[in-house]
Amino acid sequence: MSRESSSPEREHVPNHREGGKEGEEVLNMKKMKFDPLKSYNQLSLLPPKENIETAAILKKTVSAGRALAELKGLGKTIPNQAMLINTIVLQEAQLSSEIENIITTTDALFRALTIKTSQVDAATKEVLRYREALSEGFNTLKKRPFLTTNVFIKIYQTIKENQAGIRNMPGTAIKNITTGEVIYTPLLRENLLSGIS
Repeated sequence: MSRESSSPEREHVPNHREGGKEGEEVLNMKKMKFDPLKSYNQLSLLPPKENIETAAILKKTVSAGRALAELKGLGKTIPNQAMLINTIVLQEAQLSSEIENIITTTDALFRALTIKTSQVDAATKEVLRYREALSEGFNTLKKRPFLTTNVFIKIYQTIKENQAGIRNMPGTAIKNITTGEVIYTPLLRENLLSGIS
């Protein structure tokens, strides 16, 4: 079950200005240097316990709201909005897949949408499945607006075209395809996600 932001039993998290042992731990976490070789398994549950509704953030939400309203108005002038949205989703799928060293070209993606799947290389197929997973995740959230472990598992299964669940074996890392350098080591503990299923 996911944590609600309005949860009455939410405990107080001291900030570093309040002092004390807990306050020092918060300060130490903020100073911690990123190490791509180590997974960081001490992530807090969402939503964050700190107040994130600062004046600066609230001001940005106003300008973001205006920009979205303007975009919505301009979108109505496009005869087929789905074509624009599908292009953006396809570009997002391509760029996000590059993070995991799945490289393809925009030309290959658009060609793949017009020919039989058997004639498409593996990287392009995976990016197209990523696009499908984004759409599936979006439609799932429209029906039930809650991020759960099962939603993420279903999205992953669509991308990878298998029935895998949450990774529980150590040794996974995202590496630079050319140099082999580790860029990021994902979380290793399956039970970290159990609170949001």
